[in-house]
Amino acid sequence: MKLRLVQLFKHAAYGFSFFCILTVLGSFHRSDKNYDHSLTLLDDNPRFRRAILNSTPERSKVLLEREGPLVELGPTVPQRLAKDVYISVKTTRKYHAQRLGDILDTWFLLAPENVYFFTDSTDSAIDQATGGHLIQTNCASTHSRQALNCKMNAELEHFLDSGRSWMCHFDDDNYVNVPQLIRMLGNYDPRRDWYLGRPSTRGPIDIVDPQGEPAKKVKFWFATGGAGFCLSKSLVTKMAPYVRDGKFVALGDKIRLPDDVTLGYLIEHLLDKRLIVVDKLHSHLESMRLVRLDQLHEQISLSAGSYNDQKKNVVAVPQLFTDAEDPQHFRSLHCFLFPKSRICAGRSPLPPTPTSPDTEETPLADMDFR
Repeated sequence: MKLRLVQLFKHAAYGFSFFCILTVLGSFHRSDKNYDHSLTLLDDNPRFRRAILNSTPERSKVLLEREGPLVELGPTVPQRLAKDVYISVKTTRKYHAQRLGDILDTWFLLAPENVYFFTDSTDSAIDQATGGHLIQTNCASTHSRQALNCKMNAELEHFLDSGRSWMCHFDDDNYVNVPQLIRMLGNYDPRRDWYLGRPSTRGPIDIVDPQGEPAKKVKFWFATGGAGFCLSKSLVTKMAPYVRDGKFVALGDKIRLPDDVTLGYLIEHLLDKRLIVVDKLHSHLESMRLVRLDQLHEQISLSAGSYNDQKKNVVAVPQLFTDAEDPQHFRSLHCFLFPKSRICAGRSPLPPTPTSPDTEETPLADMDFR
């Protein structure tokens, strides 16, 4: 009799526990219905409208509207993180019309409040089109070491003044998959020191350190600017004494190296912080045709620059625009990744043009990255 009573008590306890679990799960499901799924308009710029679709109190989907239906930019990403990313693009006057035009029609629209263009001359049309995000650096319009370091100095100082958590640098021949960039940054804490990028050399740079007494050789890695790189706020804050008031330019002059290499020297050697390799960043030093279409959505940056002047180096997506309309194939790439974008409406693939098979290996394919 006692044994049966014990068994009945156990069954009753199990039943009550199961009822409690169902009740809790049901409350979660019902509470989700109470969240505001309506669109919240963030601004009303005549060129674009950006909206947030709230799915939970902490996370949101970022959407964009430009003269047409809302375009979903990707899976749910933290709203706060999306606002905290500062994207700087280095350019020059002669590329305003073509390269910046390609960016403004495509990936700029994924994050118009985050992207700033650093150039060497004024351009009222571009400044208006970007909502005042064209920064005139007063640097030379050449591709010299001094001009490159001058623009990087300006990018770093503007970021320091922005109050944002991440700085990501790209060149004007990069296409940036912004949702993937934000997703990647979500894996790192900007309150810690992070140097994220991709090297373009087989091994670390080896130079004689002009700052050492006696002079000695030092080795360090650097992230190539042609693929893009990201720096956390914590790290850039530590870099400030080497950046403010033109000090980055002076450092580049002292070691006689261009912007991305000078940055690697500063971070890896002077600050003793290591480069974290992100293999989804791509530069003009690679063959873009070797990036597989079934993996394209996972990549963060792609390039239209060429390491071979005799050969066009673009991603092999279905071509929706002629070469005259879309010389870097950014528009076709954008439509492949975000087919609901307005520029893709009514477009269908053009007949393929005869091309020789691209069998050469990318210069980065066999490099020993850490």
